[in-house]
Amino acid sequence: MELFSLEGVAALALLIALQAMLAAHNLLAIDIEARRAPPEDQANLRRLGVGAAVAFRLAILFVALTMLSTAGAPLFSLDWTGVIEARVGLGALLLALGGVLTLNIATREIMRLLAIEHLEADVMRRGQTDAKRALAGIALVNLLVSAAVILSSIALTRSFVLLAIATLASGVFLMLWADRAAELMKRDRMRQVFGLFALLVIGLLTLSQGLDAAALSLLGHEIGAIPTPTAYVSILVVAGLYIVQKRYRTKLLSEKRAELHRKI
Repeated sequence: MELFSLEGVAALALLIALQAMLAAHNLLAIDIEARRAPPEDQANLRRLGVGAAVAFRLAILFVALTMLSTAGAPLFSLDWTGVIEARVGLGALLLALGGVLTLNIATREIMRLLAIEHLEADVMRRGQTDAKRALAGIALVNLLVSAAVILSSIALTRSFVLLAIATLASGVFLMLWADRAAELMKRDRMRQVFGLFALLVIGLLTLSQGLDAAALSLLGHEIGAIPTPTAYVSILVVAGLYIVQKRYRTKLLSEKRAELHRKI
């Protein structure tokens, strides 16, 4: 896939959007963990968390591509004829893991949005702790999100150039928007929901590619990969719904303000 081809530009745009969405949620998670520490340590923890997130992404990208390029024979097989059959190699395992991690992040965040009204309530529910434990929590969040970012990105393309550009772009986003992104995500719940449903689509795409690479067959039916163009269209539909909903909400608020103004 060439960078300046239509396919390359579309893939790069989706990669950057995917990594930016996960980066914004990563920043929000870092902020939640940092707020559990004493106030004097919170700023340093946020900076360390952002730096670690960028480092994790670059390291996992290099390791994942190296492992995929050297993958050989299947690691194990499933041979229950007529029920479940598969030849699971390293590449299939990595893609399936990326899909599961992405789906877990998206569904967990959706449930958190439904359960938690304010960020401060989430911090209080988790409880206060010292700086070292907060840093350990940030490191764990960074590791899981970074693995989901890179492995789901690899499901979209194996081009090292495209992946490196998108990963570096997300790193710049993390460093420059460390404060603004988390605040924007907290203020606009619909923006969060849009990003999370887009992540669900990417997670399903990644998982399906892993199952397809493993040649998984259930009850005699092969499990195929979701076509990448289908994922693109699904995300565009979700984006369109978000734009329509946002404009409709703005229109309703304007009408309510105008009605209140007339009554006054």
